Amino acid sequence: MSLINRVNDCSVFHPERYVDFFVAGLHVGHTEKAFAAQLVDTSSIFHLIEEKLYLTDSLKTPEERTKAVHPILRKLKDEGFIPGWRDELYPVRETFYGRPLMSVERATISLFGVRGQGVHLNGYVKTKEGISMWIGKRSANKPTGPGKLDQLVAGGLPIGITVQKNLEKECWEEASIPASLAKNSRPAGAVSYLTERPDGLRHDLEYVFDLELPRDFTPLNTDGEVSNFFLWPLNQVKKTLETSDAFKFNSGLVVIDFLVRHGFLTPEDPDYTKIILGLNLS
Repeated sequence: MSLINRVNDCSVFHPERYVDFFVAGLHVGHTEKAFAAQLVDTSSIFHLIEEKLYLTDSLKTPEERTKAVHPILRKLKDEGFIPGWRDELYPVRETFYGRPLMSVERATISLFGVRGQGVHLNGYVKTKEGISMWIGKRSANKPTGPGKLDQLVAGGLPIGITVQKNLEKECWEEASIPASLAKNSRPAGAVSYLTERPDGLRHDLEYVFDLELPRDFTPLNTDGEVSNFFLWPLNQVKKTLETSDAFKFNSGLVVIDFLVRHGFLTPEDPDYTKIILGLNLS
C-alpha cells in the first residue's frame, strides 16, 4: 500500500450505474438507477426521460421543491430504503458555489449523487521533536465510517450556516474547543472528490483548516460521535495512511494534503504529482 492508494480510493466512478439528475433544467448530480426508479414509482414529481431523472418544472422555487420532495424521502426512509437518516437539510446545487435549488435530507445526498460540502480541521501541536497531530476515532455508532480514524474535528455543512460558524460549532461538539480558540483556525484550502462508497456516490468538497493547539490542550467529545483521541507524531500518521485503510476515506485525503503543505511529502516521492492532482477531483 501507499499514499496513492488512499487517493485512488477517492476516485472510483462507473457512470453506467447512474442517471443524470436535473433540477430546474440544471444538471445537479448522478443518481443511482435503483434509487431513481424508486423515486419515480413513489411520486409523480420525478420523471425518467431518456435515462435522465428530472424533478418536475412545476415547482418553481427552492422552498416549493424542498417542501414537495421531503415527504417522498421520508416515506422511502420509513420503508427502509434510506438508512442513516439525520434530520439535517443539505443544499442541492449545480456547482459547489452555485445557489441552492432545493434542500434534501443529508442521508440522501449520496443517493442523489449531488454535491456535498463539509469542514475538516487538522489540530496539531508543535514540540521539540516536531509536529504531532490529534486524531479522532469515530464512534462505532456513526452511520458512515464507524470506528475509522478522522481529523480532530470534521463535519458536514448543512444549509443556513456559514463555513466559519459551522467550524466553530463542530469544534465545540466534537473536541470541546471553545470559539475563542477555534477562531485561530487558519483556512488552508480544500480537497474534493467524486467516488463511489457503500452509502452511494460521494461528490464532495471539504474545506480544510489548520489549528495549532497548546501543548496542554486535551480534546473532549461532547456529542458522542468520537470514541477516542490520539496525539500522534506525523511520521506515525503517515505510516498508518501508507500501510492501512484505518482512516476514513476523505479524512485520509485531508491528512495527505497536510503532509504535502508541511513538507512531509515532497516532489522526490514518485507518486507526488499524482497525489497533488488527486487531492482535487471536483
